[in-house]
Amino acid sequence: MRAPSALELRTQIGAPLHAPGDSEVVLRDPDGAPCAYGSKDEADYHIHFPGVADFRFRPGGHEVVAHARAATEVVEDLFRTTVVPLALQASGYEALHASAVQVETGIAALCGYSGSGKSTVAYGLSRRGYPLWGDDAVVFDVAEDRRIRCFPIPFALQLRDASRRYFTASGQDFADAPSASAELAVVVVLDRVVGRVLHLERVSIANAMRALLPHAYRFTLADPSRARRTIESYLDVIAQVPVFRARYSPGFSELPALLDAIESMVTSVPESP
Repeated sequence: MRAPSALELRTQIGAPLHAPGDSEVVLRDPDGAPCAYGSKDEADYHIHFPGVADFRFRPGGHEVVAHARAATEVVEDLFRTTVVPLALQASGYEALHASAVQVETGIAALCGYSGSGKSTVAYGLSRRGYPLWGDDAVVFDVAEDRRIRCFPIPFALQLRDASRRYFTASGQDFADAPSASAELAVVVVLDRVVGRVLHLERVSIANAMRALLPHAYRFTLADPSRARRTIESYLDVIAQVPVFRARYSPGFSELPALLDAIESMVTSVPESP
């Protein structure tokens, strides 16, 4: 299985372009409002962040070009957290919107909507000895033997201020980049529900696709063959990898119990035959 190309960012200073009229929404904010649009021409793909930057890449290439008003940390963060996963998805890989840690049997992916606690839970598990693997995206492909192989991409764990205060973490603690690919061992879907008592359960295969697909990066839905490949890849995931759902109430009072439950679960998941 071929590892994805390492992508480099080149920023050109100038006013961002306007998204073409046939652009598709490729990313929404936590309130559901569009915040990024995608389009493509004969050879290149484009991702437009209104008022911030426009990114251009060619599937399978090594470079992403950003047109921006300035070379800022925001541009670099968008490149790392959104553009790289979408570019790799357009190049034939799949990307799950998830943070991840490495456990004995492989990669434990923690997926969920923005604000569900992915980064907080991943960092909490890292404090218990499970190395951080990624934040915002887990890039994977399906091997010939149907095993799910995850590929490392650069990341910097983004903790919200409240989580930093809870862990008394500094901003310099968690820039990281895994050096080797690893097998996907388990996926946990995080679901914050106000007033909900902590409950962790395995998701049936019948319901696992519906649980995972909302968290899949996708550049376009207009290409039927690419959409079909994504569906087939996620069918392989749920056939090979156990999927769990953790429902819990927001707030830090329940976090230790949540970490206990996830740690107990990931350490009891058997290695794939």
